[in-house]
Amino acid sequence: MLGRSPEAAMYQYQHHVRAQGNNVDGLLRKLNNLLSNHFNQPGIDVNQAKIVTNYIKFLEWQKCASVPALSNKSVMECLSHCCAHHWTETAGKVMSPLTLSQQQQITPLQYDWVVLNVHAKLKNWEIVESIFTRKDWFGRSTVSSHIPLTMVIARLHELGSSRRLIATFVNKISNTDEKLQIATHFKVHSVVIETLAKQKDRQALVNYKMALNPQSEEYILAENTLRTPSIKWKN
Repeated sequence: MLGRSPEAAMYQYQHHVRAQGNNVDGLLRKLNNLLSNHFNQPGIDVNQAKIVTNYIKFLEWQKCASVPALSNKSVMECLSHCCAHHWTETAGKVMSPLTLSQQQQITPLQYDWVVLNVHAKLKNWEIVESIFTRKDWFGRSTVSSHIPLTMVIARLHELGSSRRLIATFVNKISNTDEKLQIATHFKVHSVVIETLAKQKDRQALVNYKMALNPQSEEYILAENTLRTPSIKWKN
């Protein structure tokens, strides 16, 4: 029987969670008893015990938060709520996104993804920019995100971000060819025009201009760039 105790303990844990309902106090008692009586035995996976411990902490957090809408919600759903409604609360306060993420050991990648989606959906573009860009020692703006930069750009585009903000992130791509490819794909015209000008590729810029709407802001920018006397075109 002892050989089956780890499996039996996890089965009981899963059963209690599925049958939770709205009785958080009752579930907490059951899980605390389960943790004390079954997850301290030899042969129990420490990672399994950690799962139970973290879930107990999460239930205690939900109880302390006392927000009916968060009942039976996942950790990520609760984090989304905190980001949307309690973003300015500092670490240590119950509803602070940082408090919940630290308590539940949410990875930096998971945290950044939730933050990006919450504030982009709310059209909080200034917050998005302030979170994912930093100033270096020389005052230059750099991207600070655990999410791959191309994924950030794609998600911002999907959620209707301003062209200016998307251009800000596209401009942070260090590889010129990749930057040009991404800018072209997402129609970030200003970055395409600027990059082709830096490459001194007049013919490519002429071809790109022809695909733009005449008299549009981007068309005029391309025309003015082609007329810039300081650029020594290679073709």
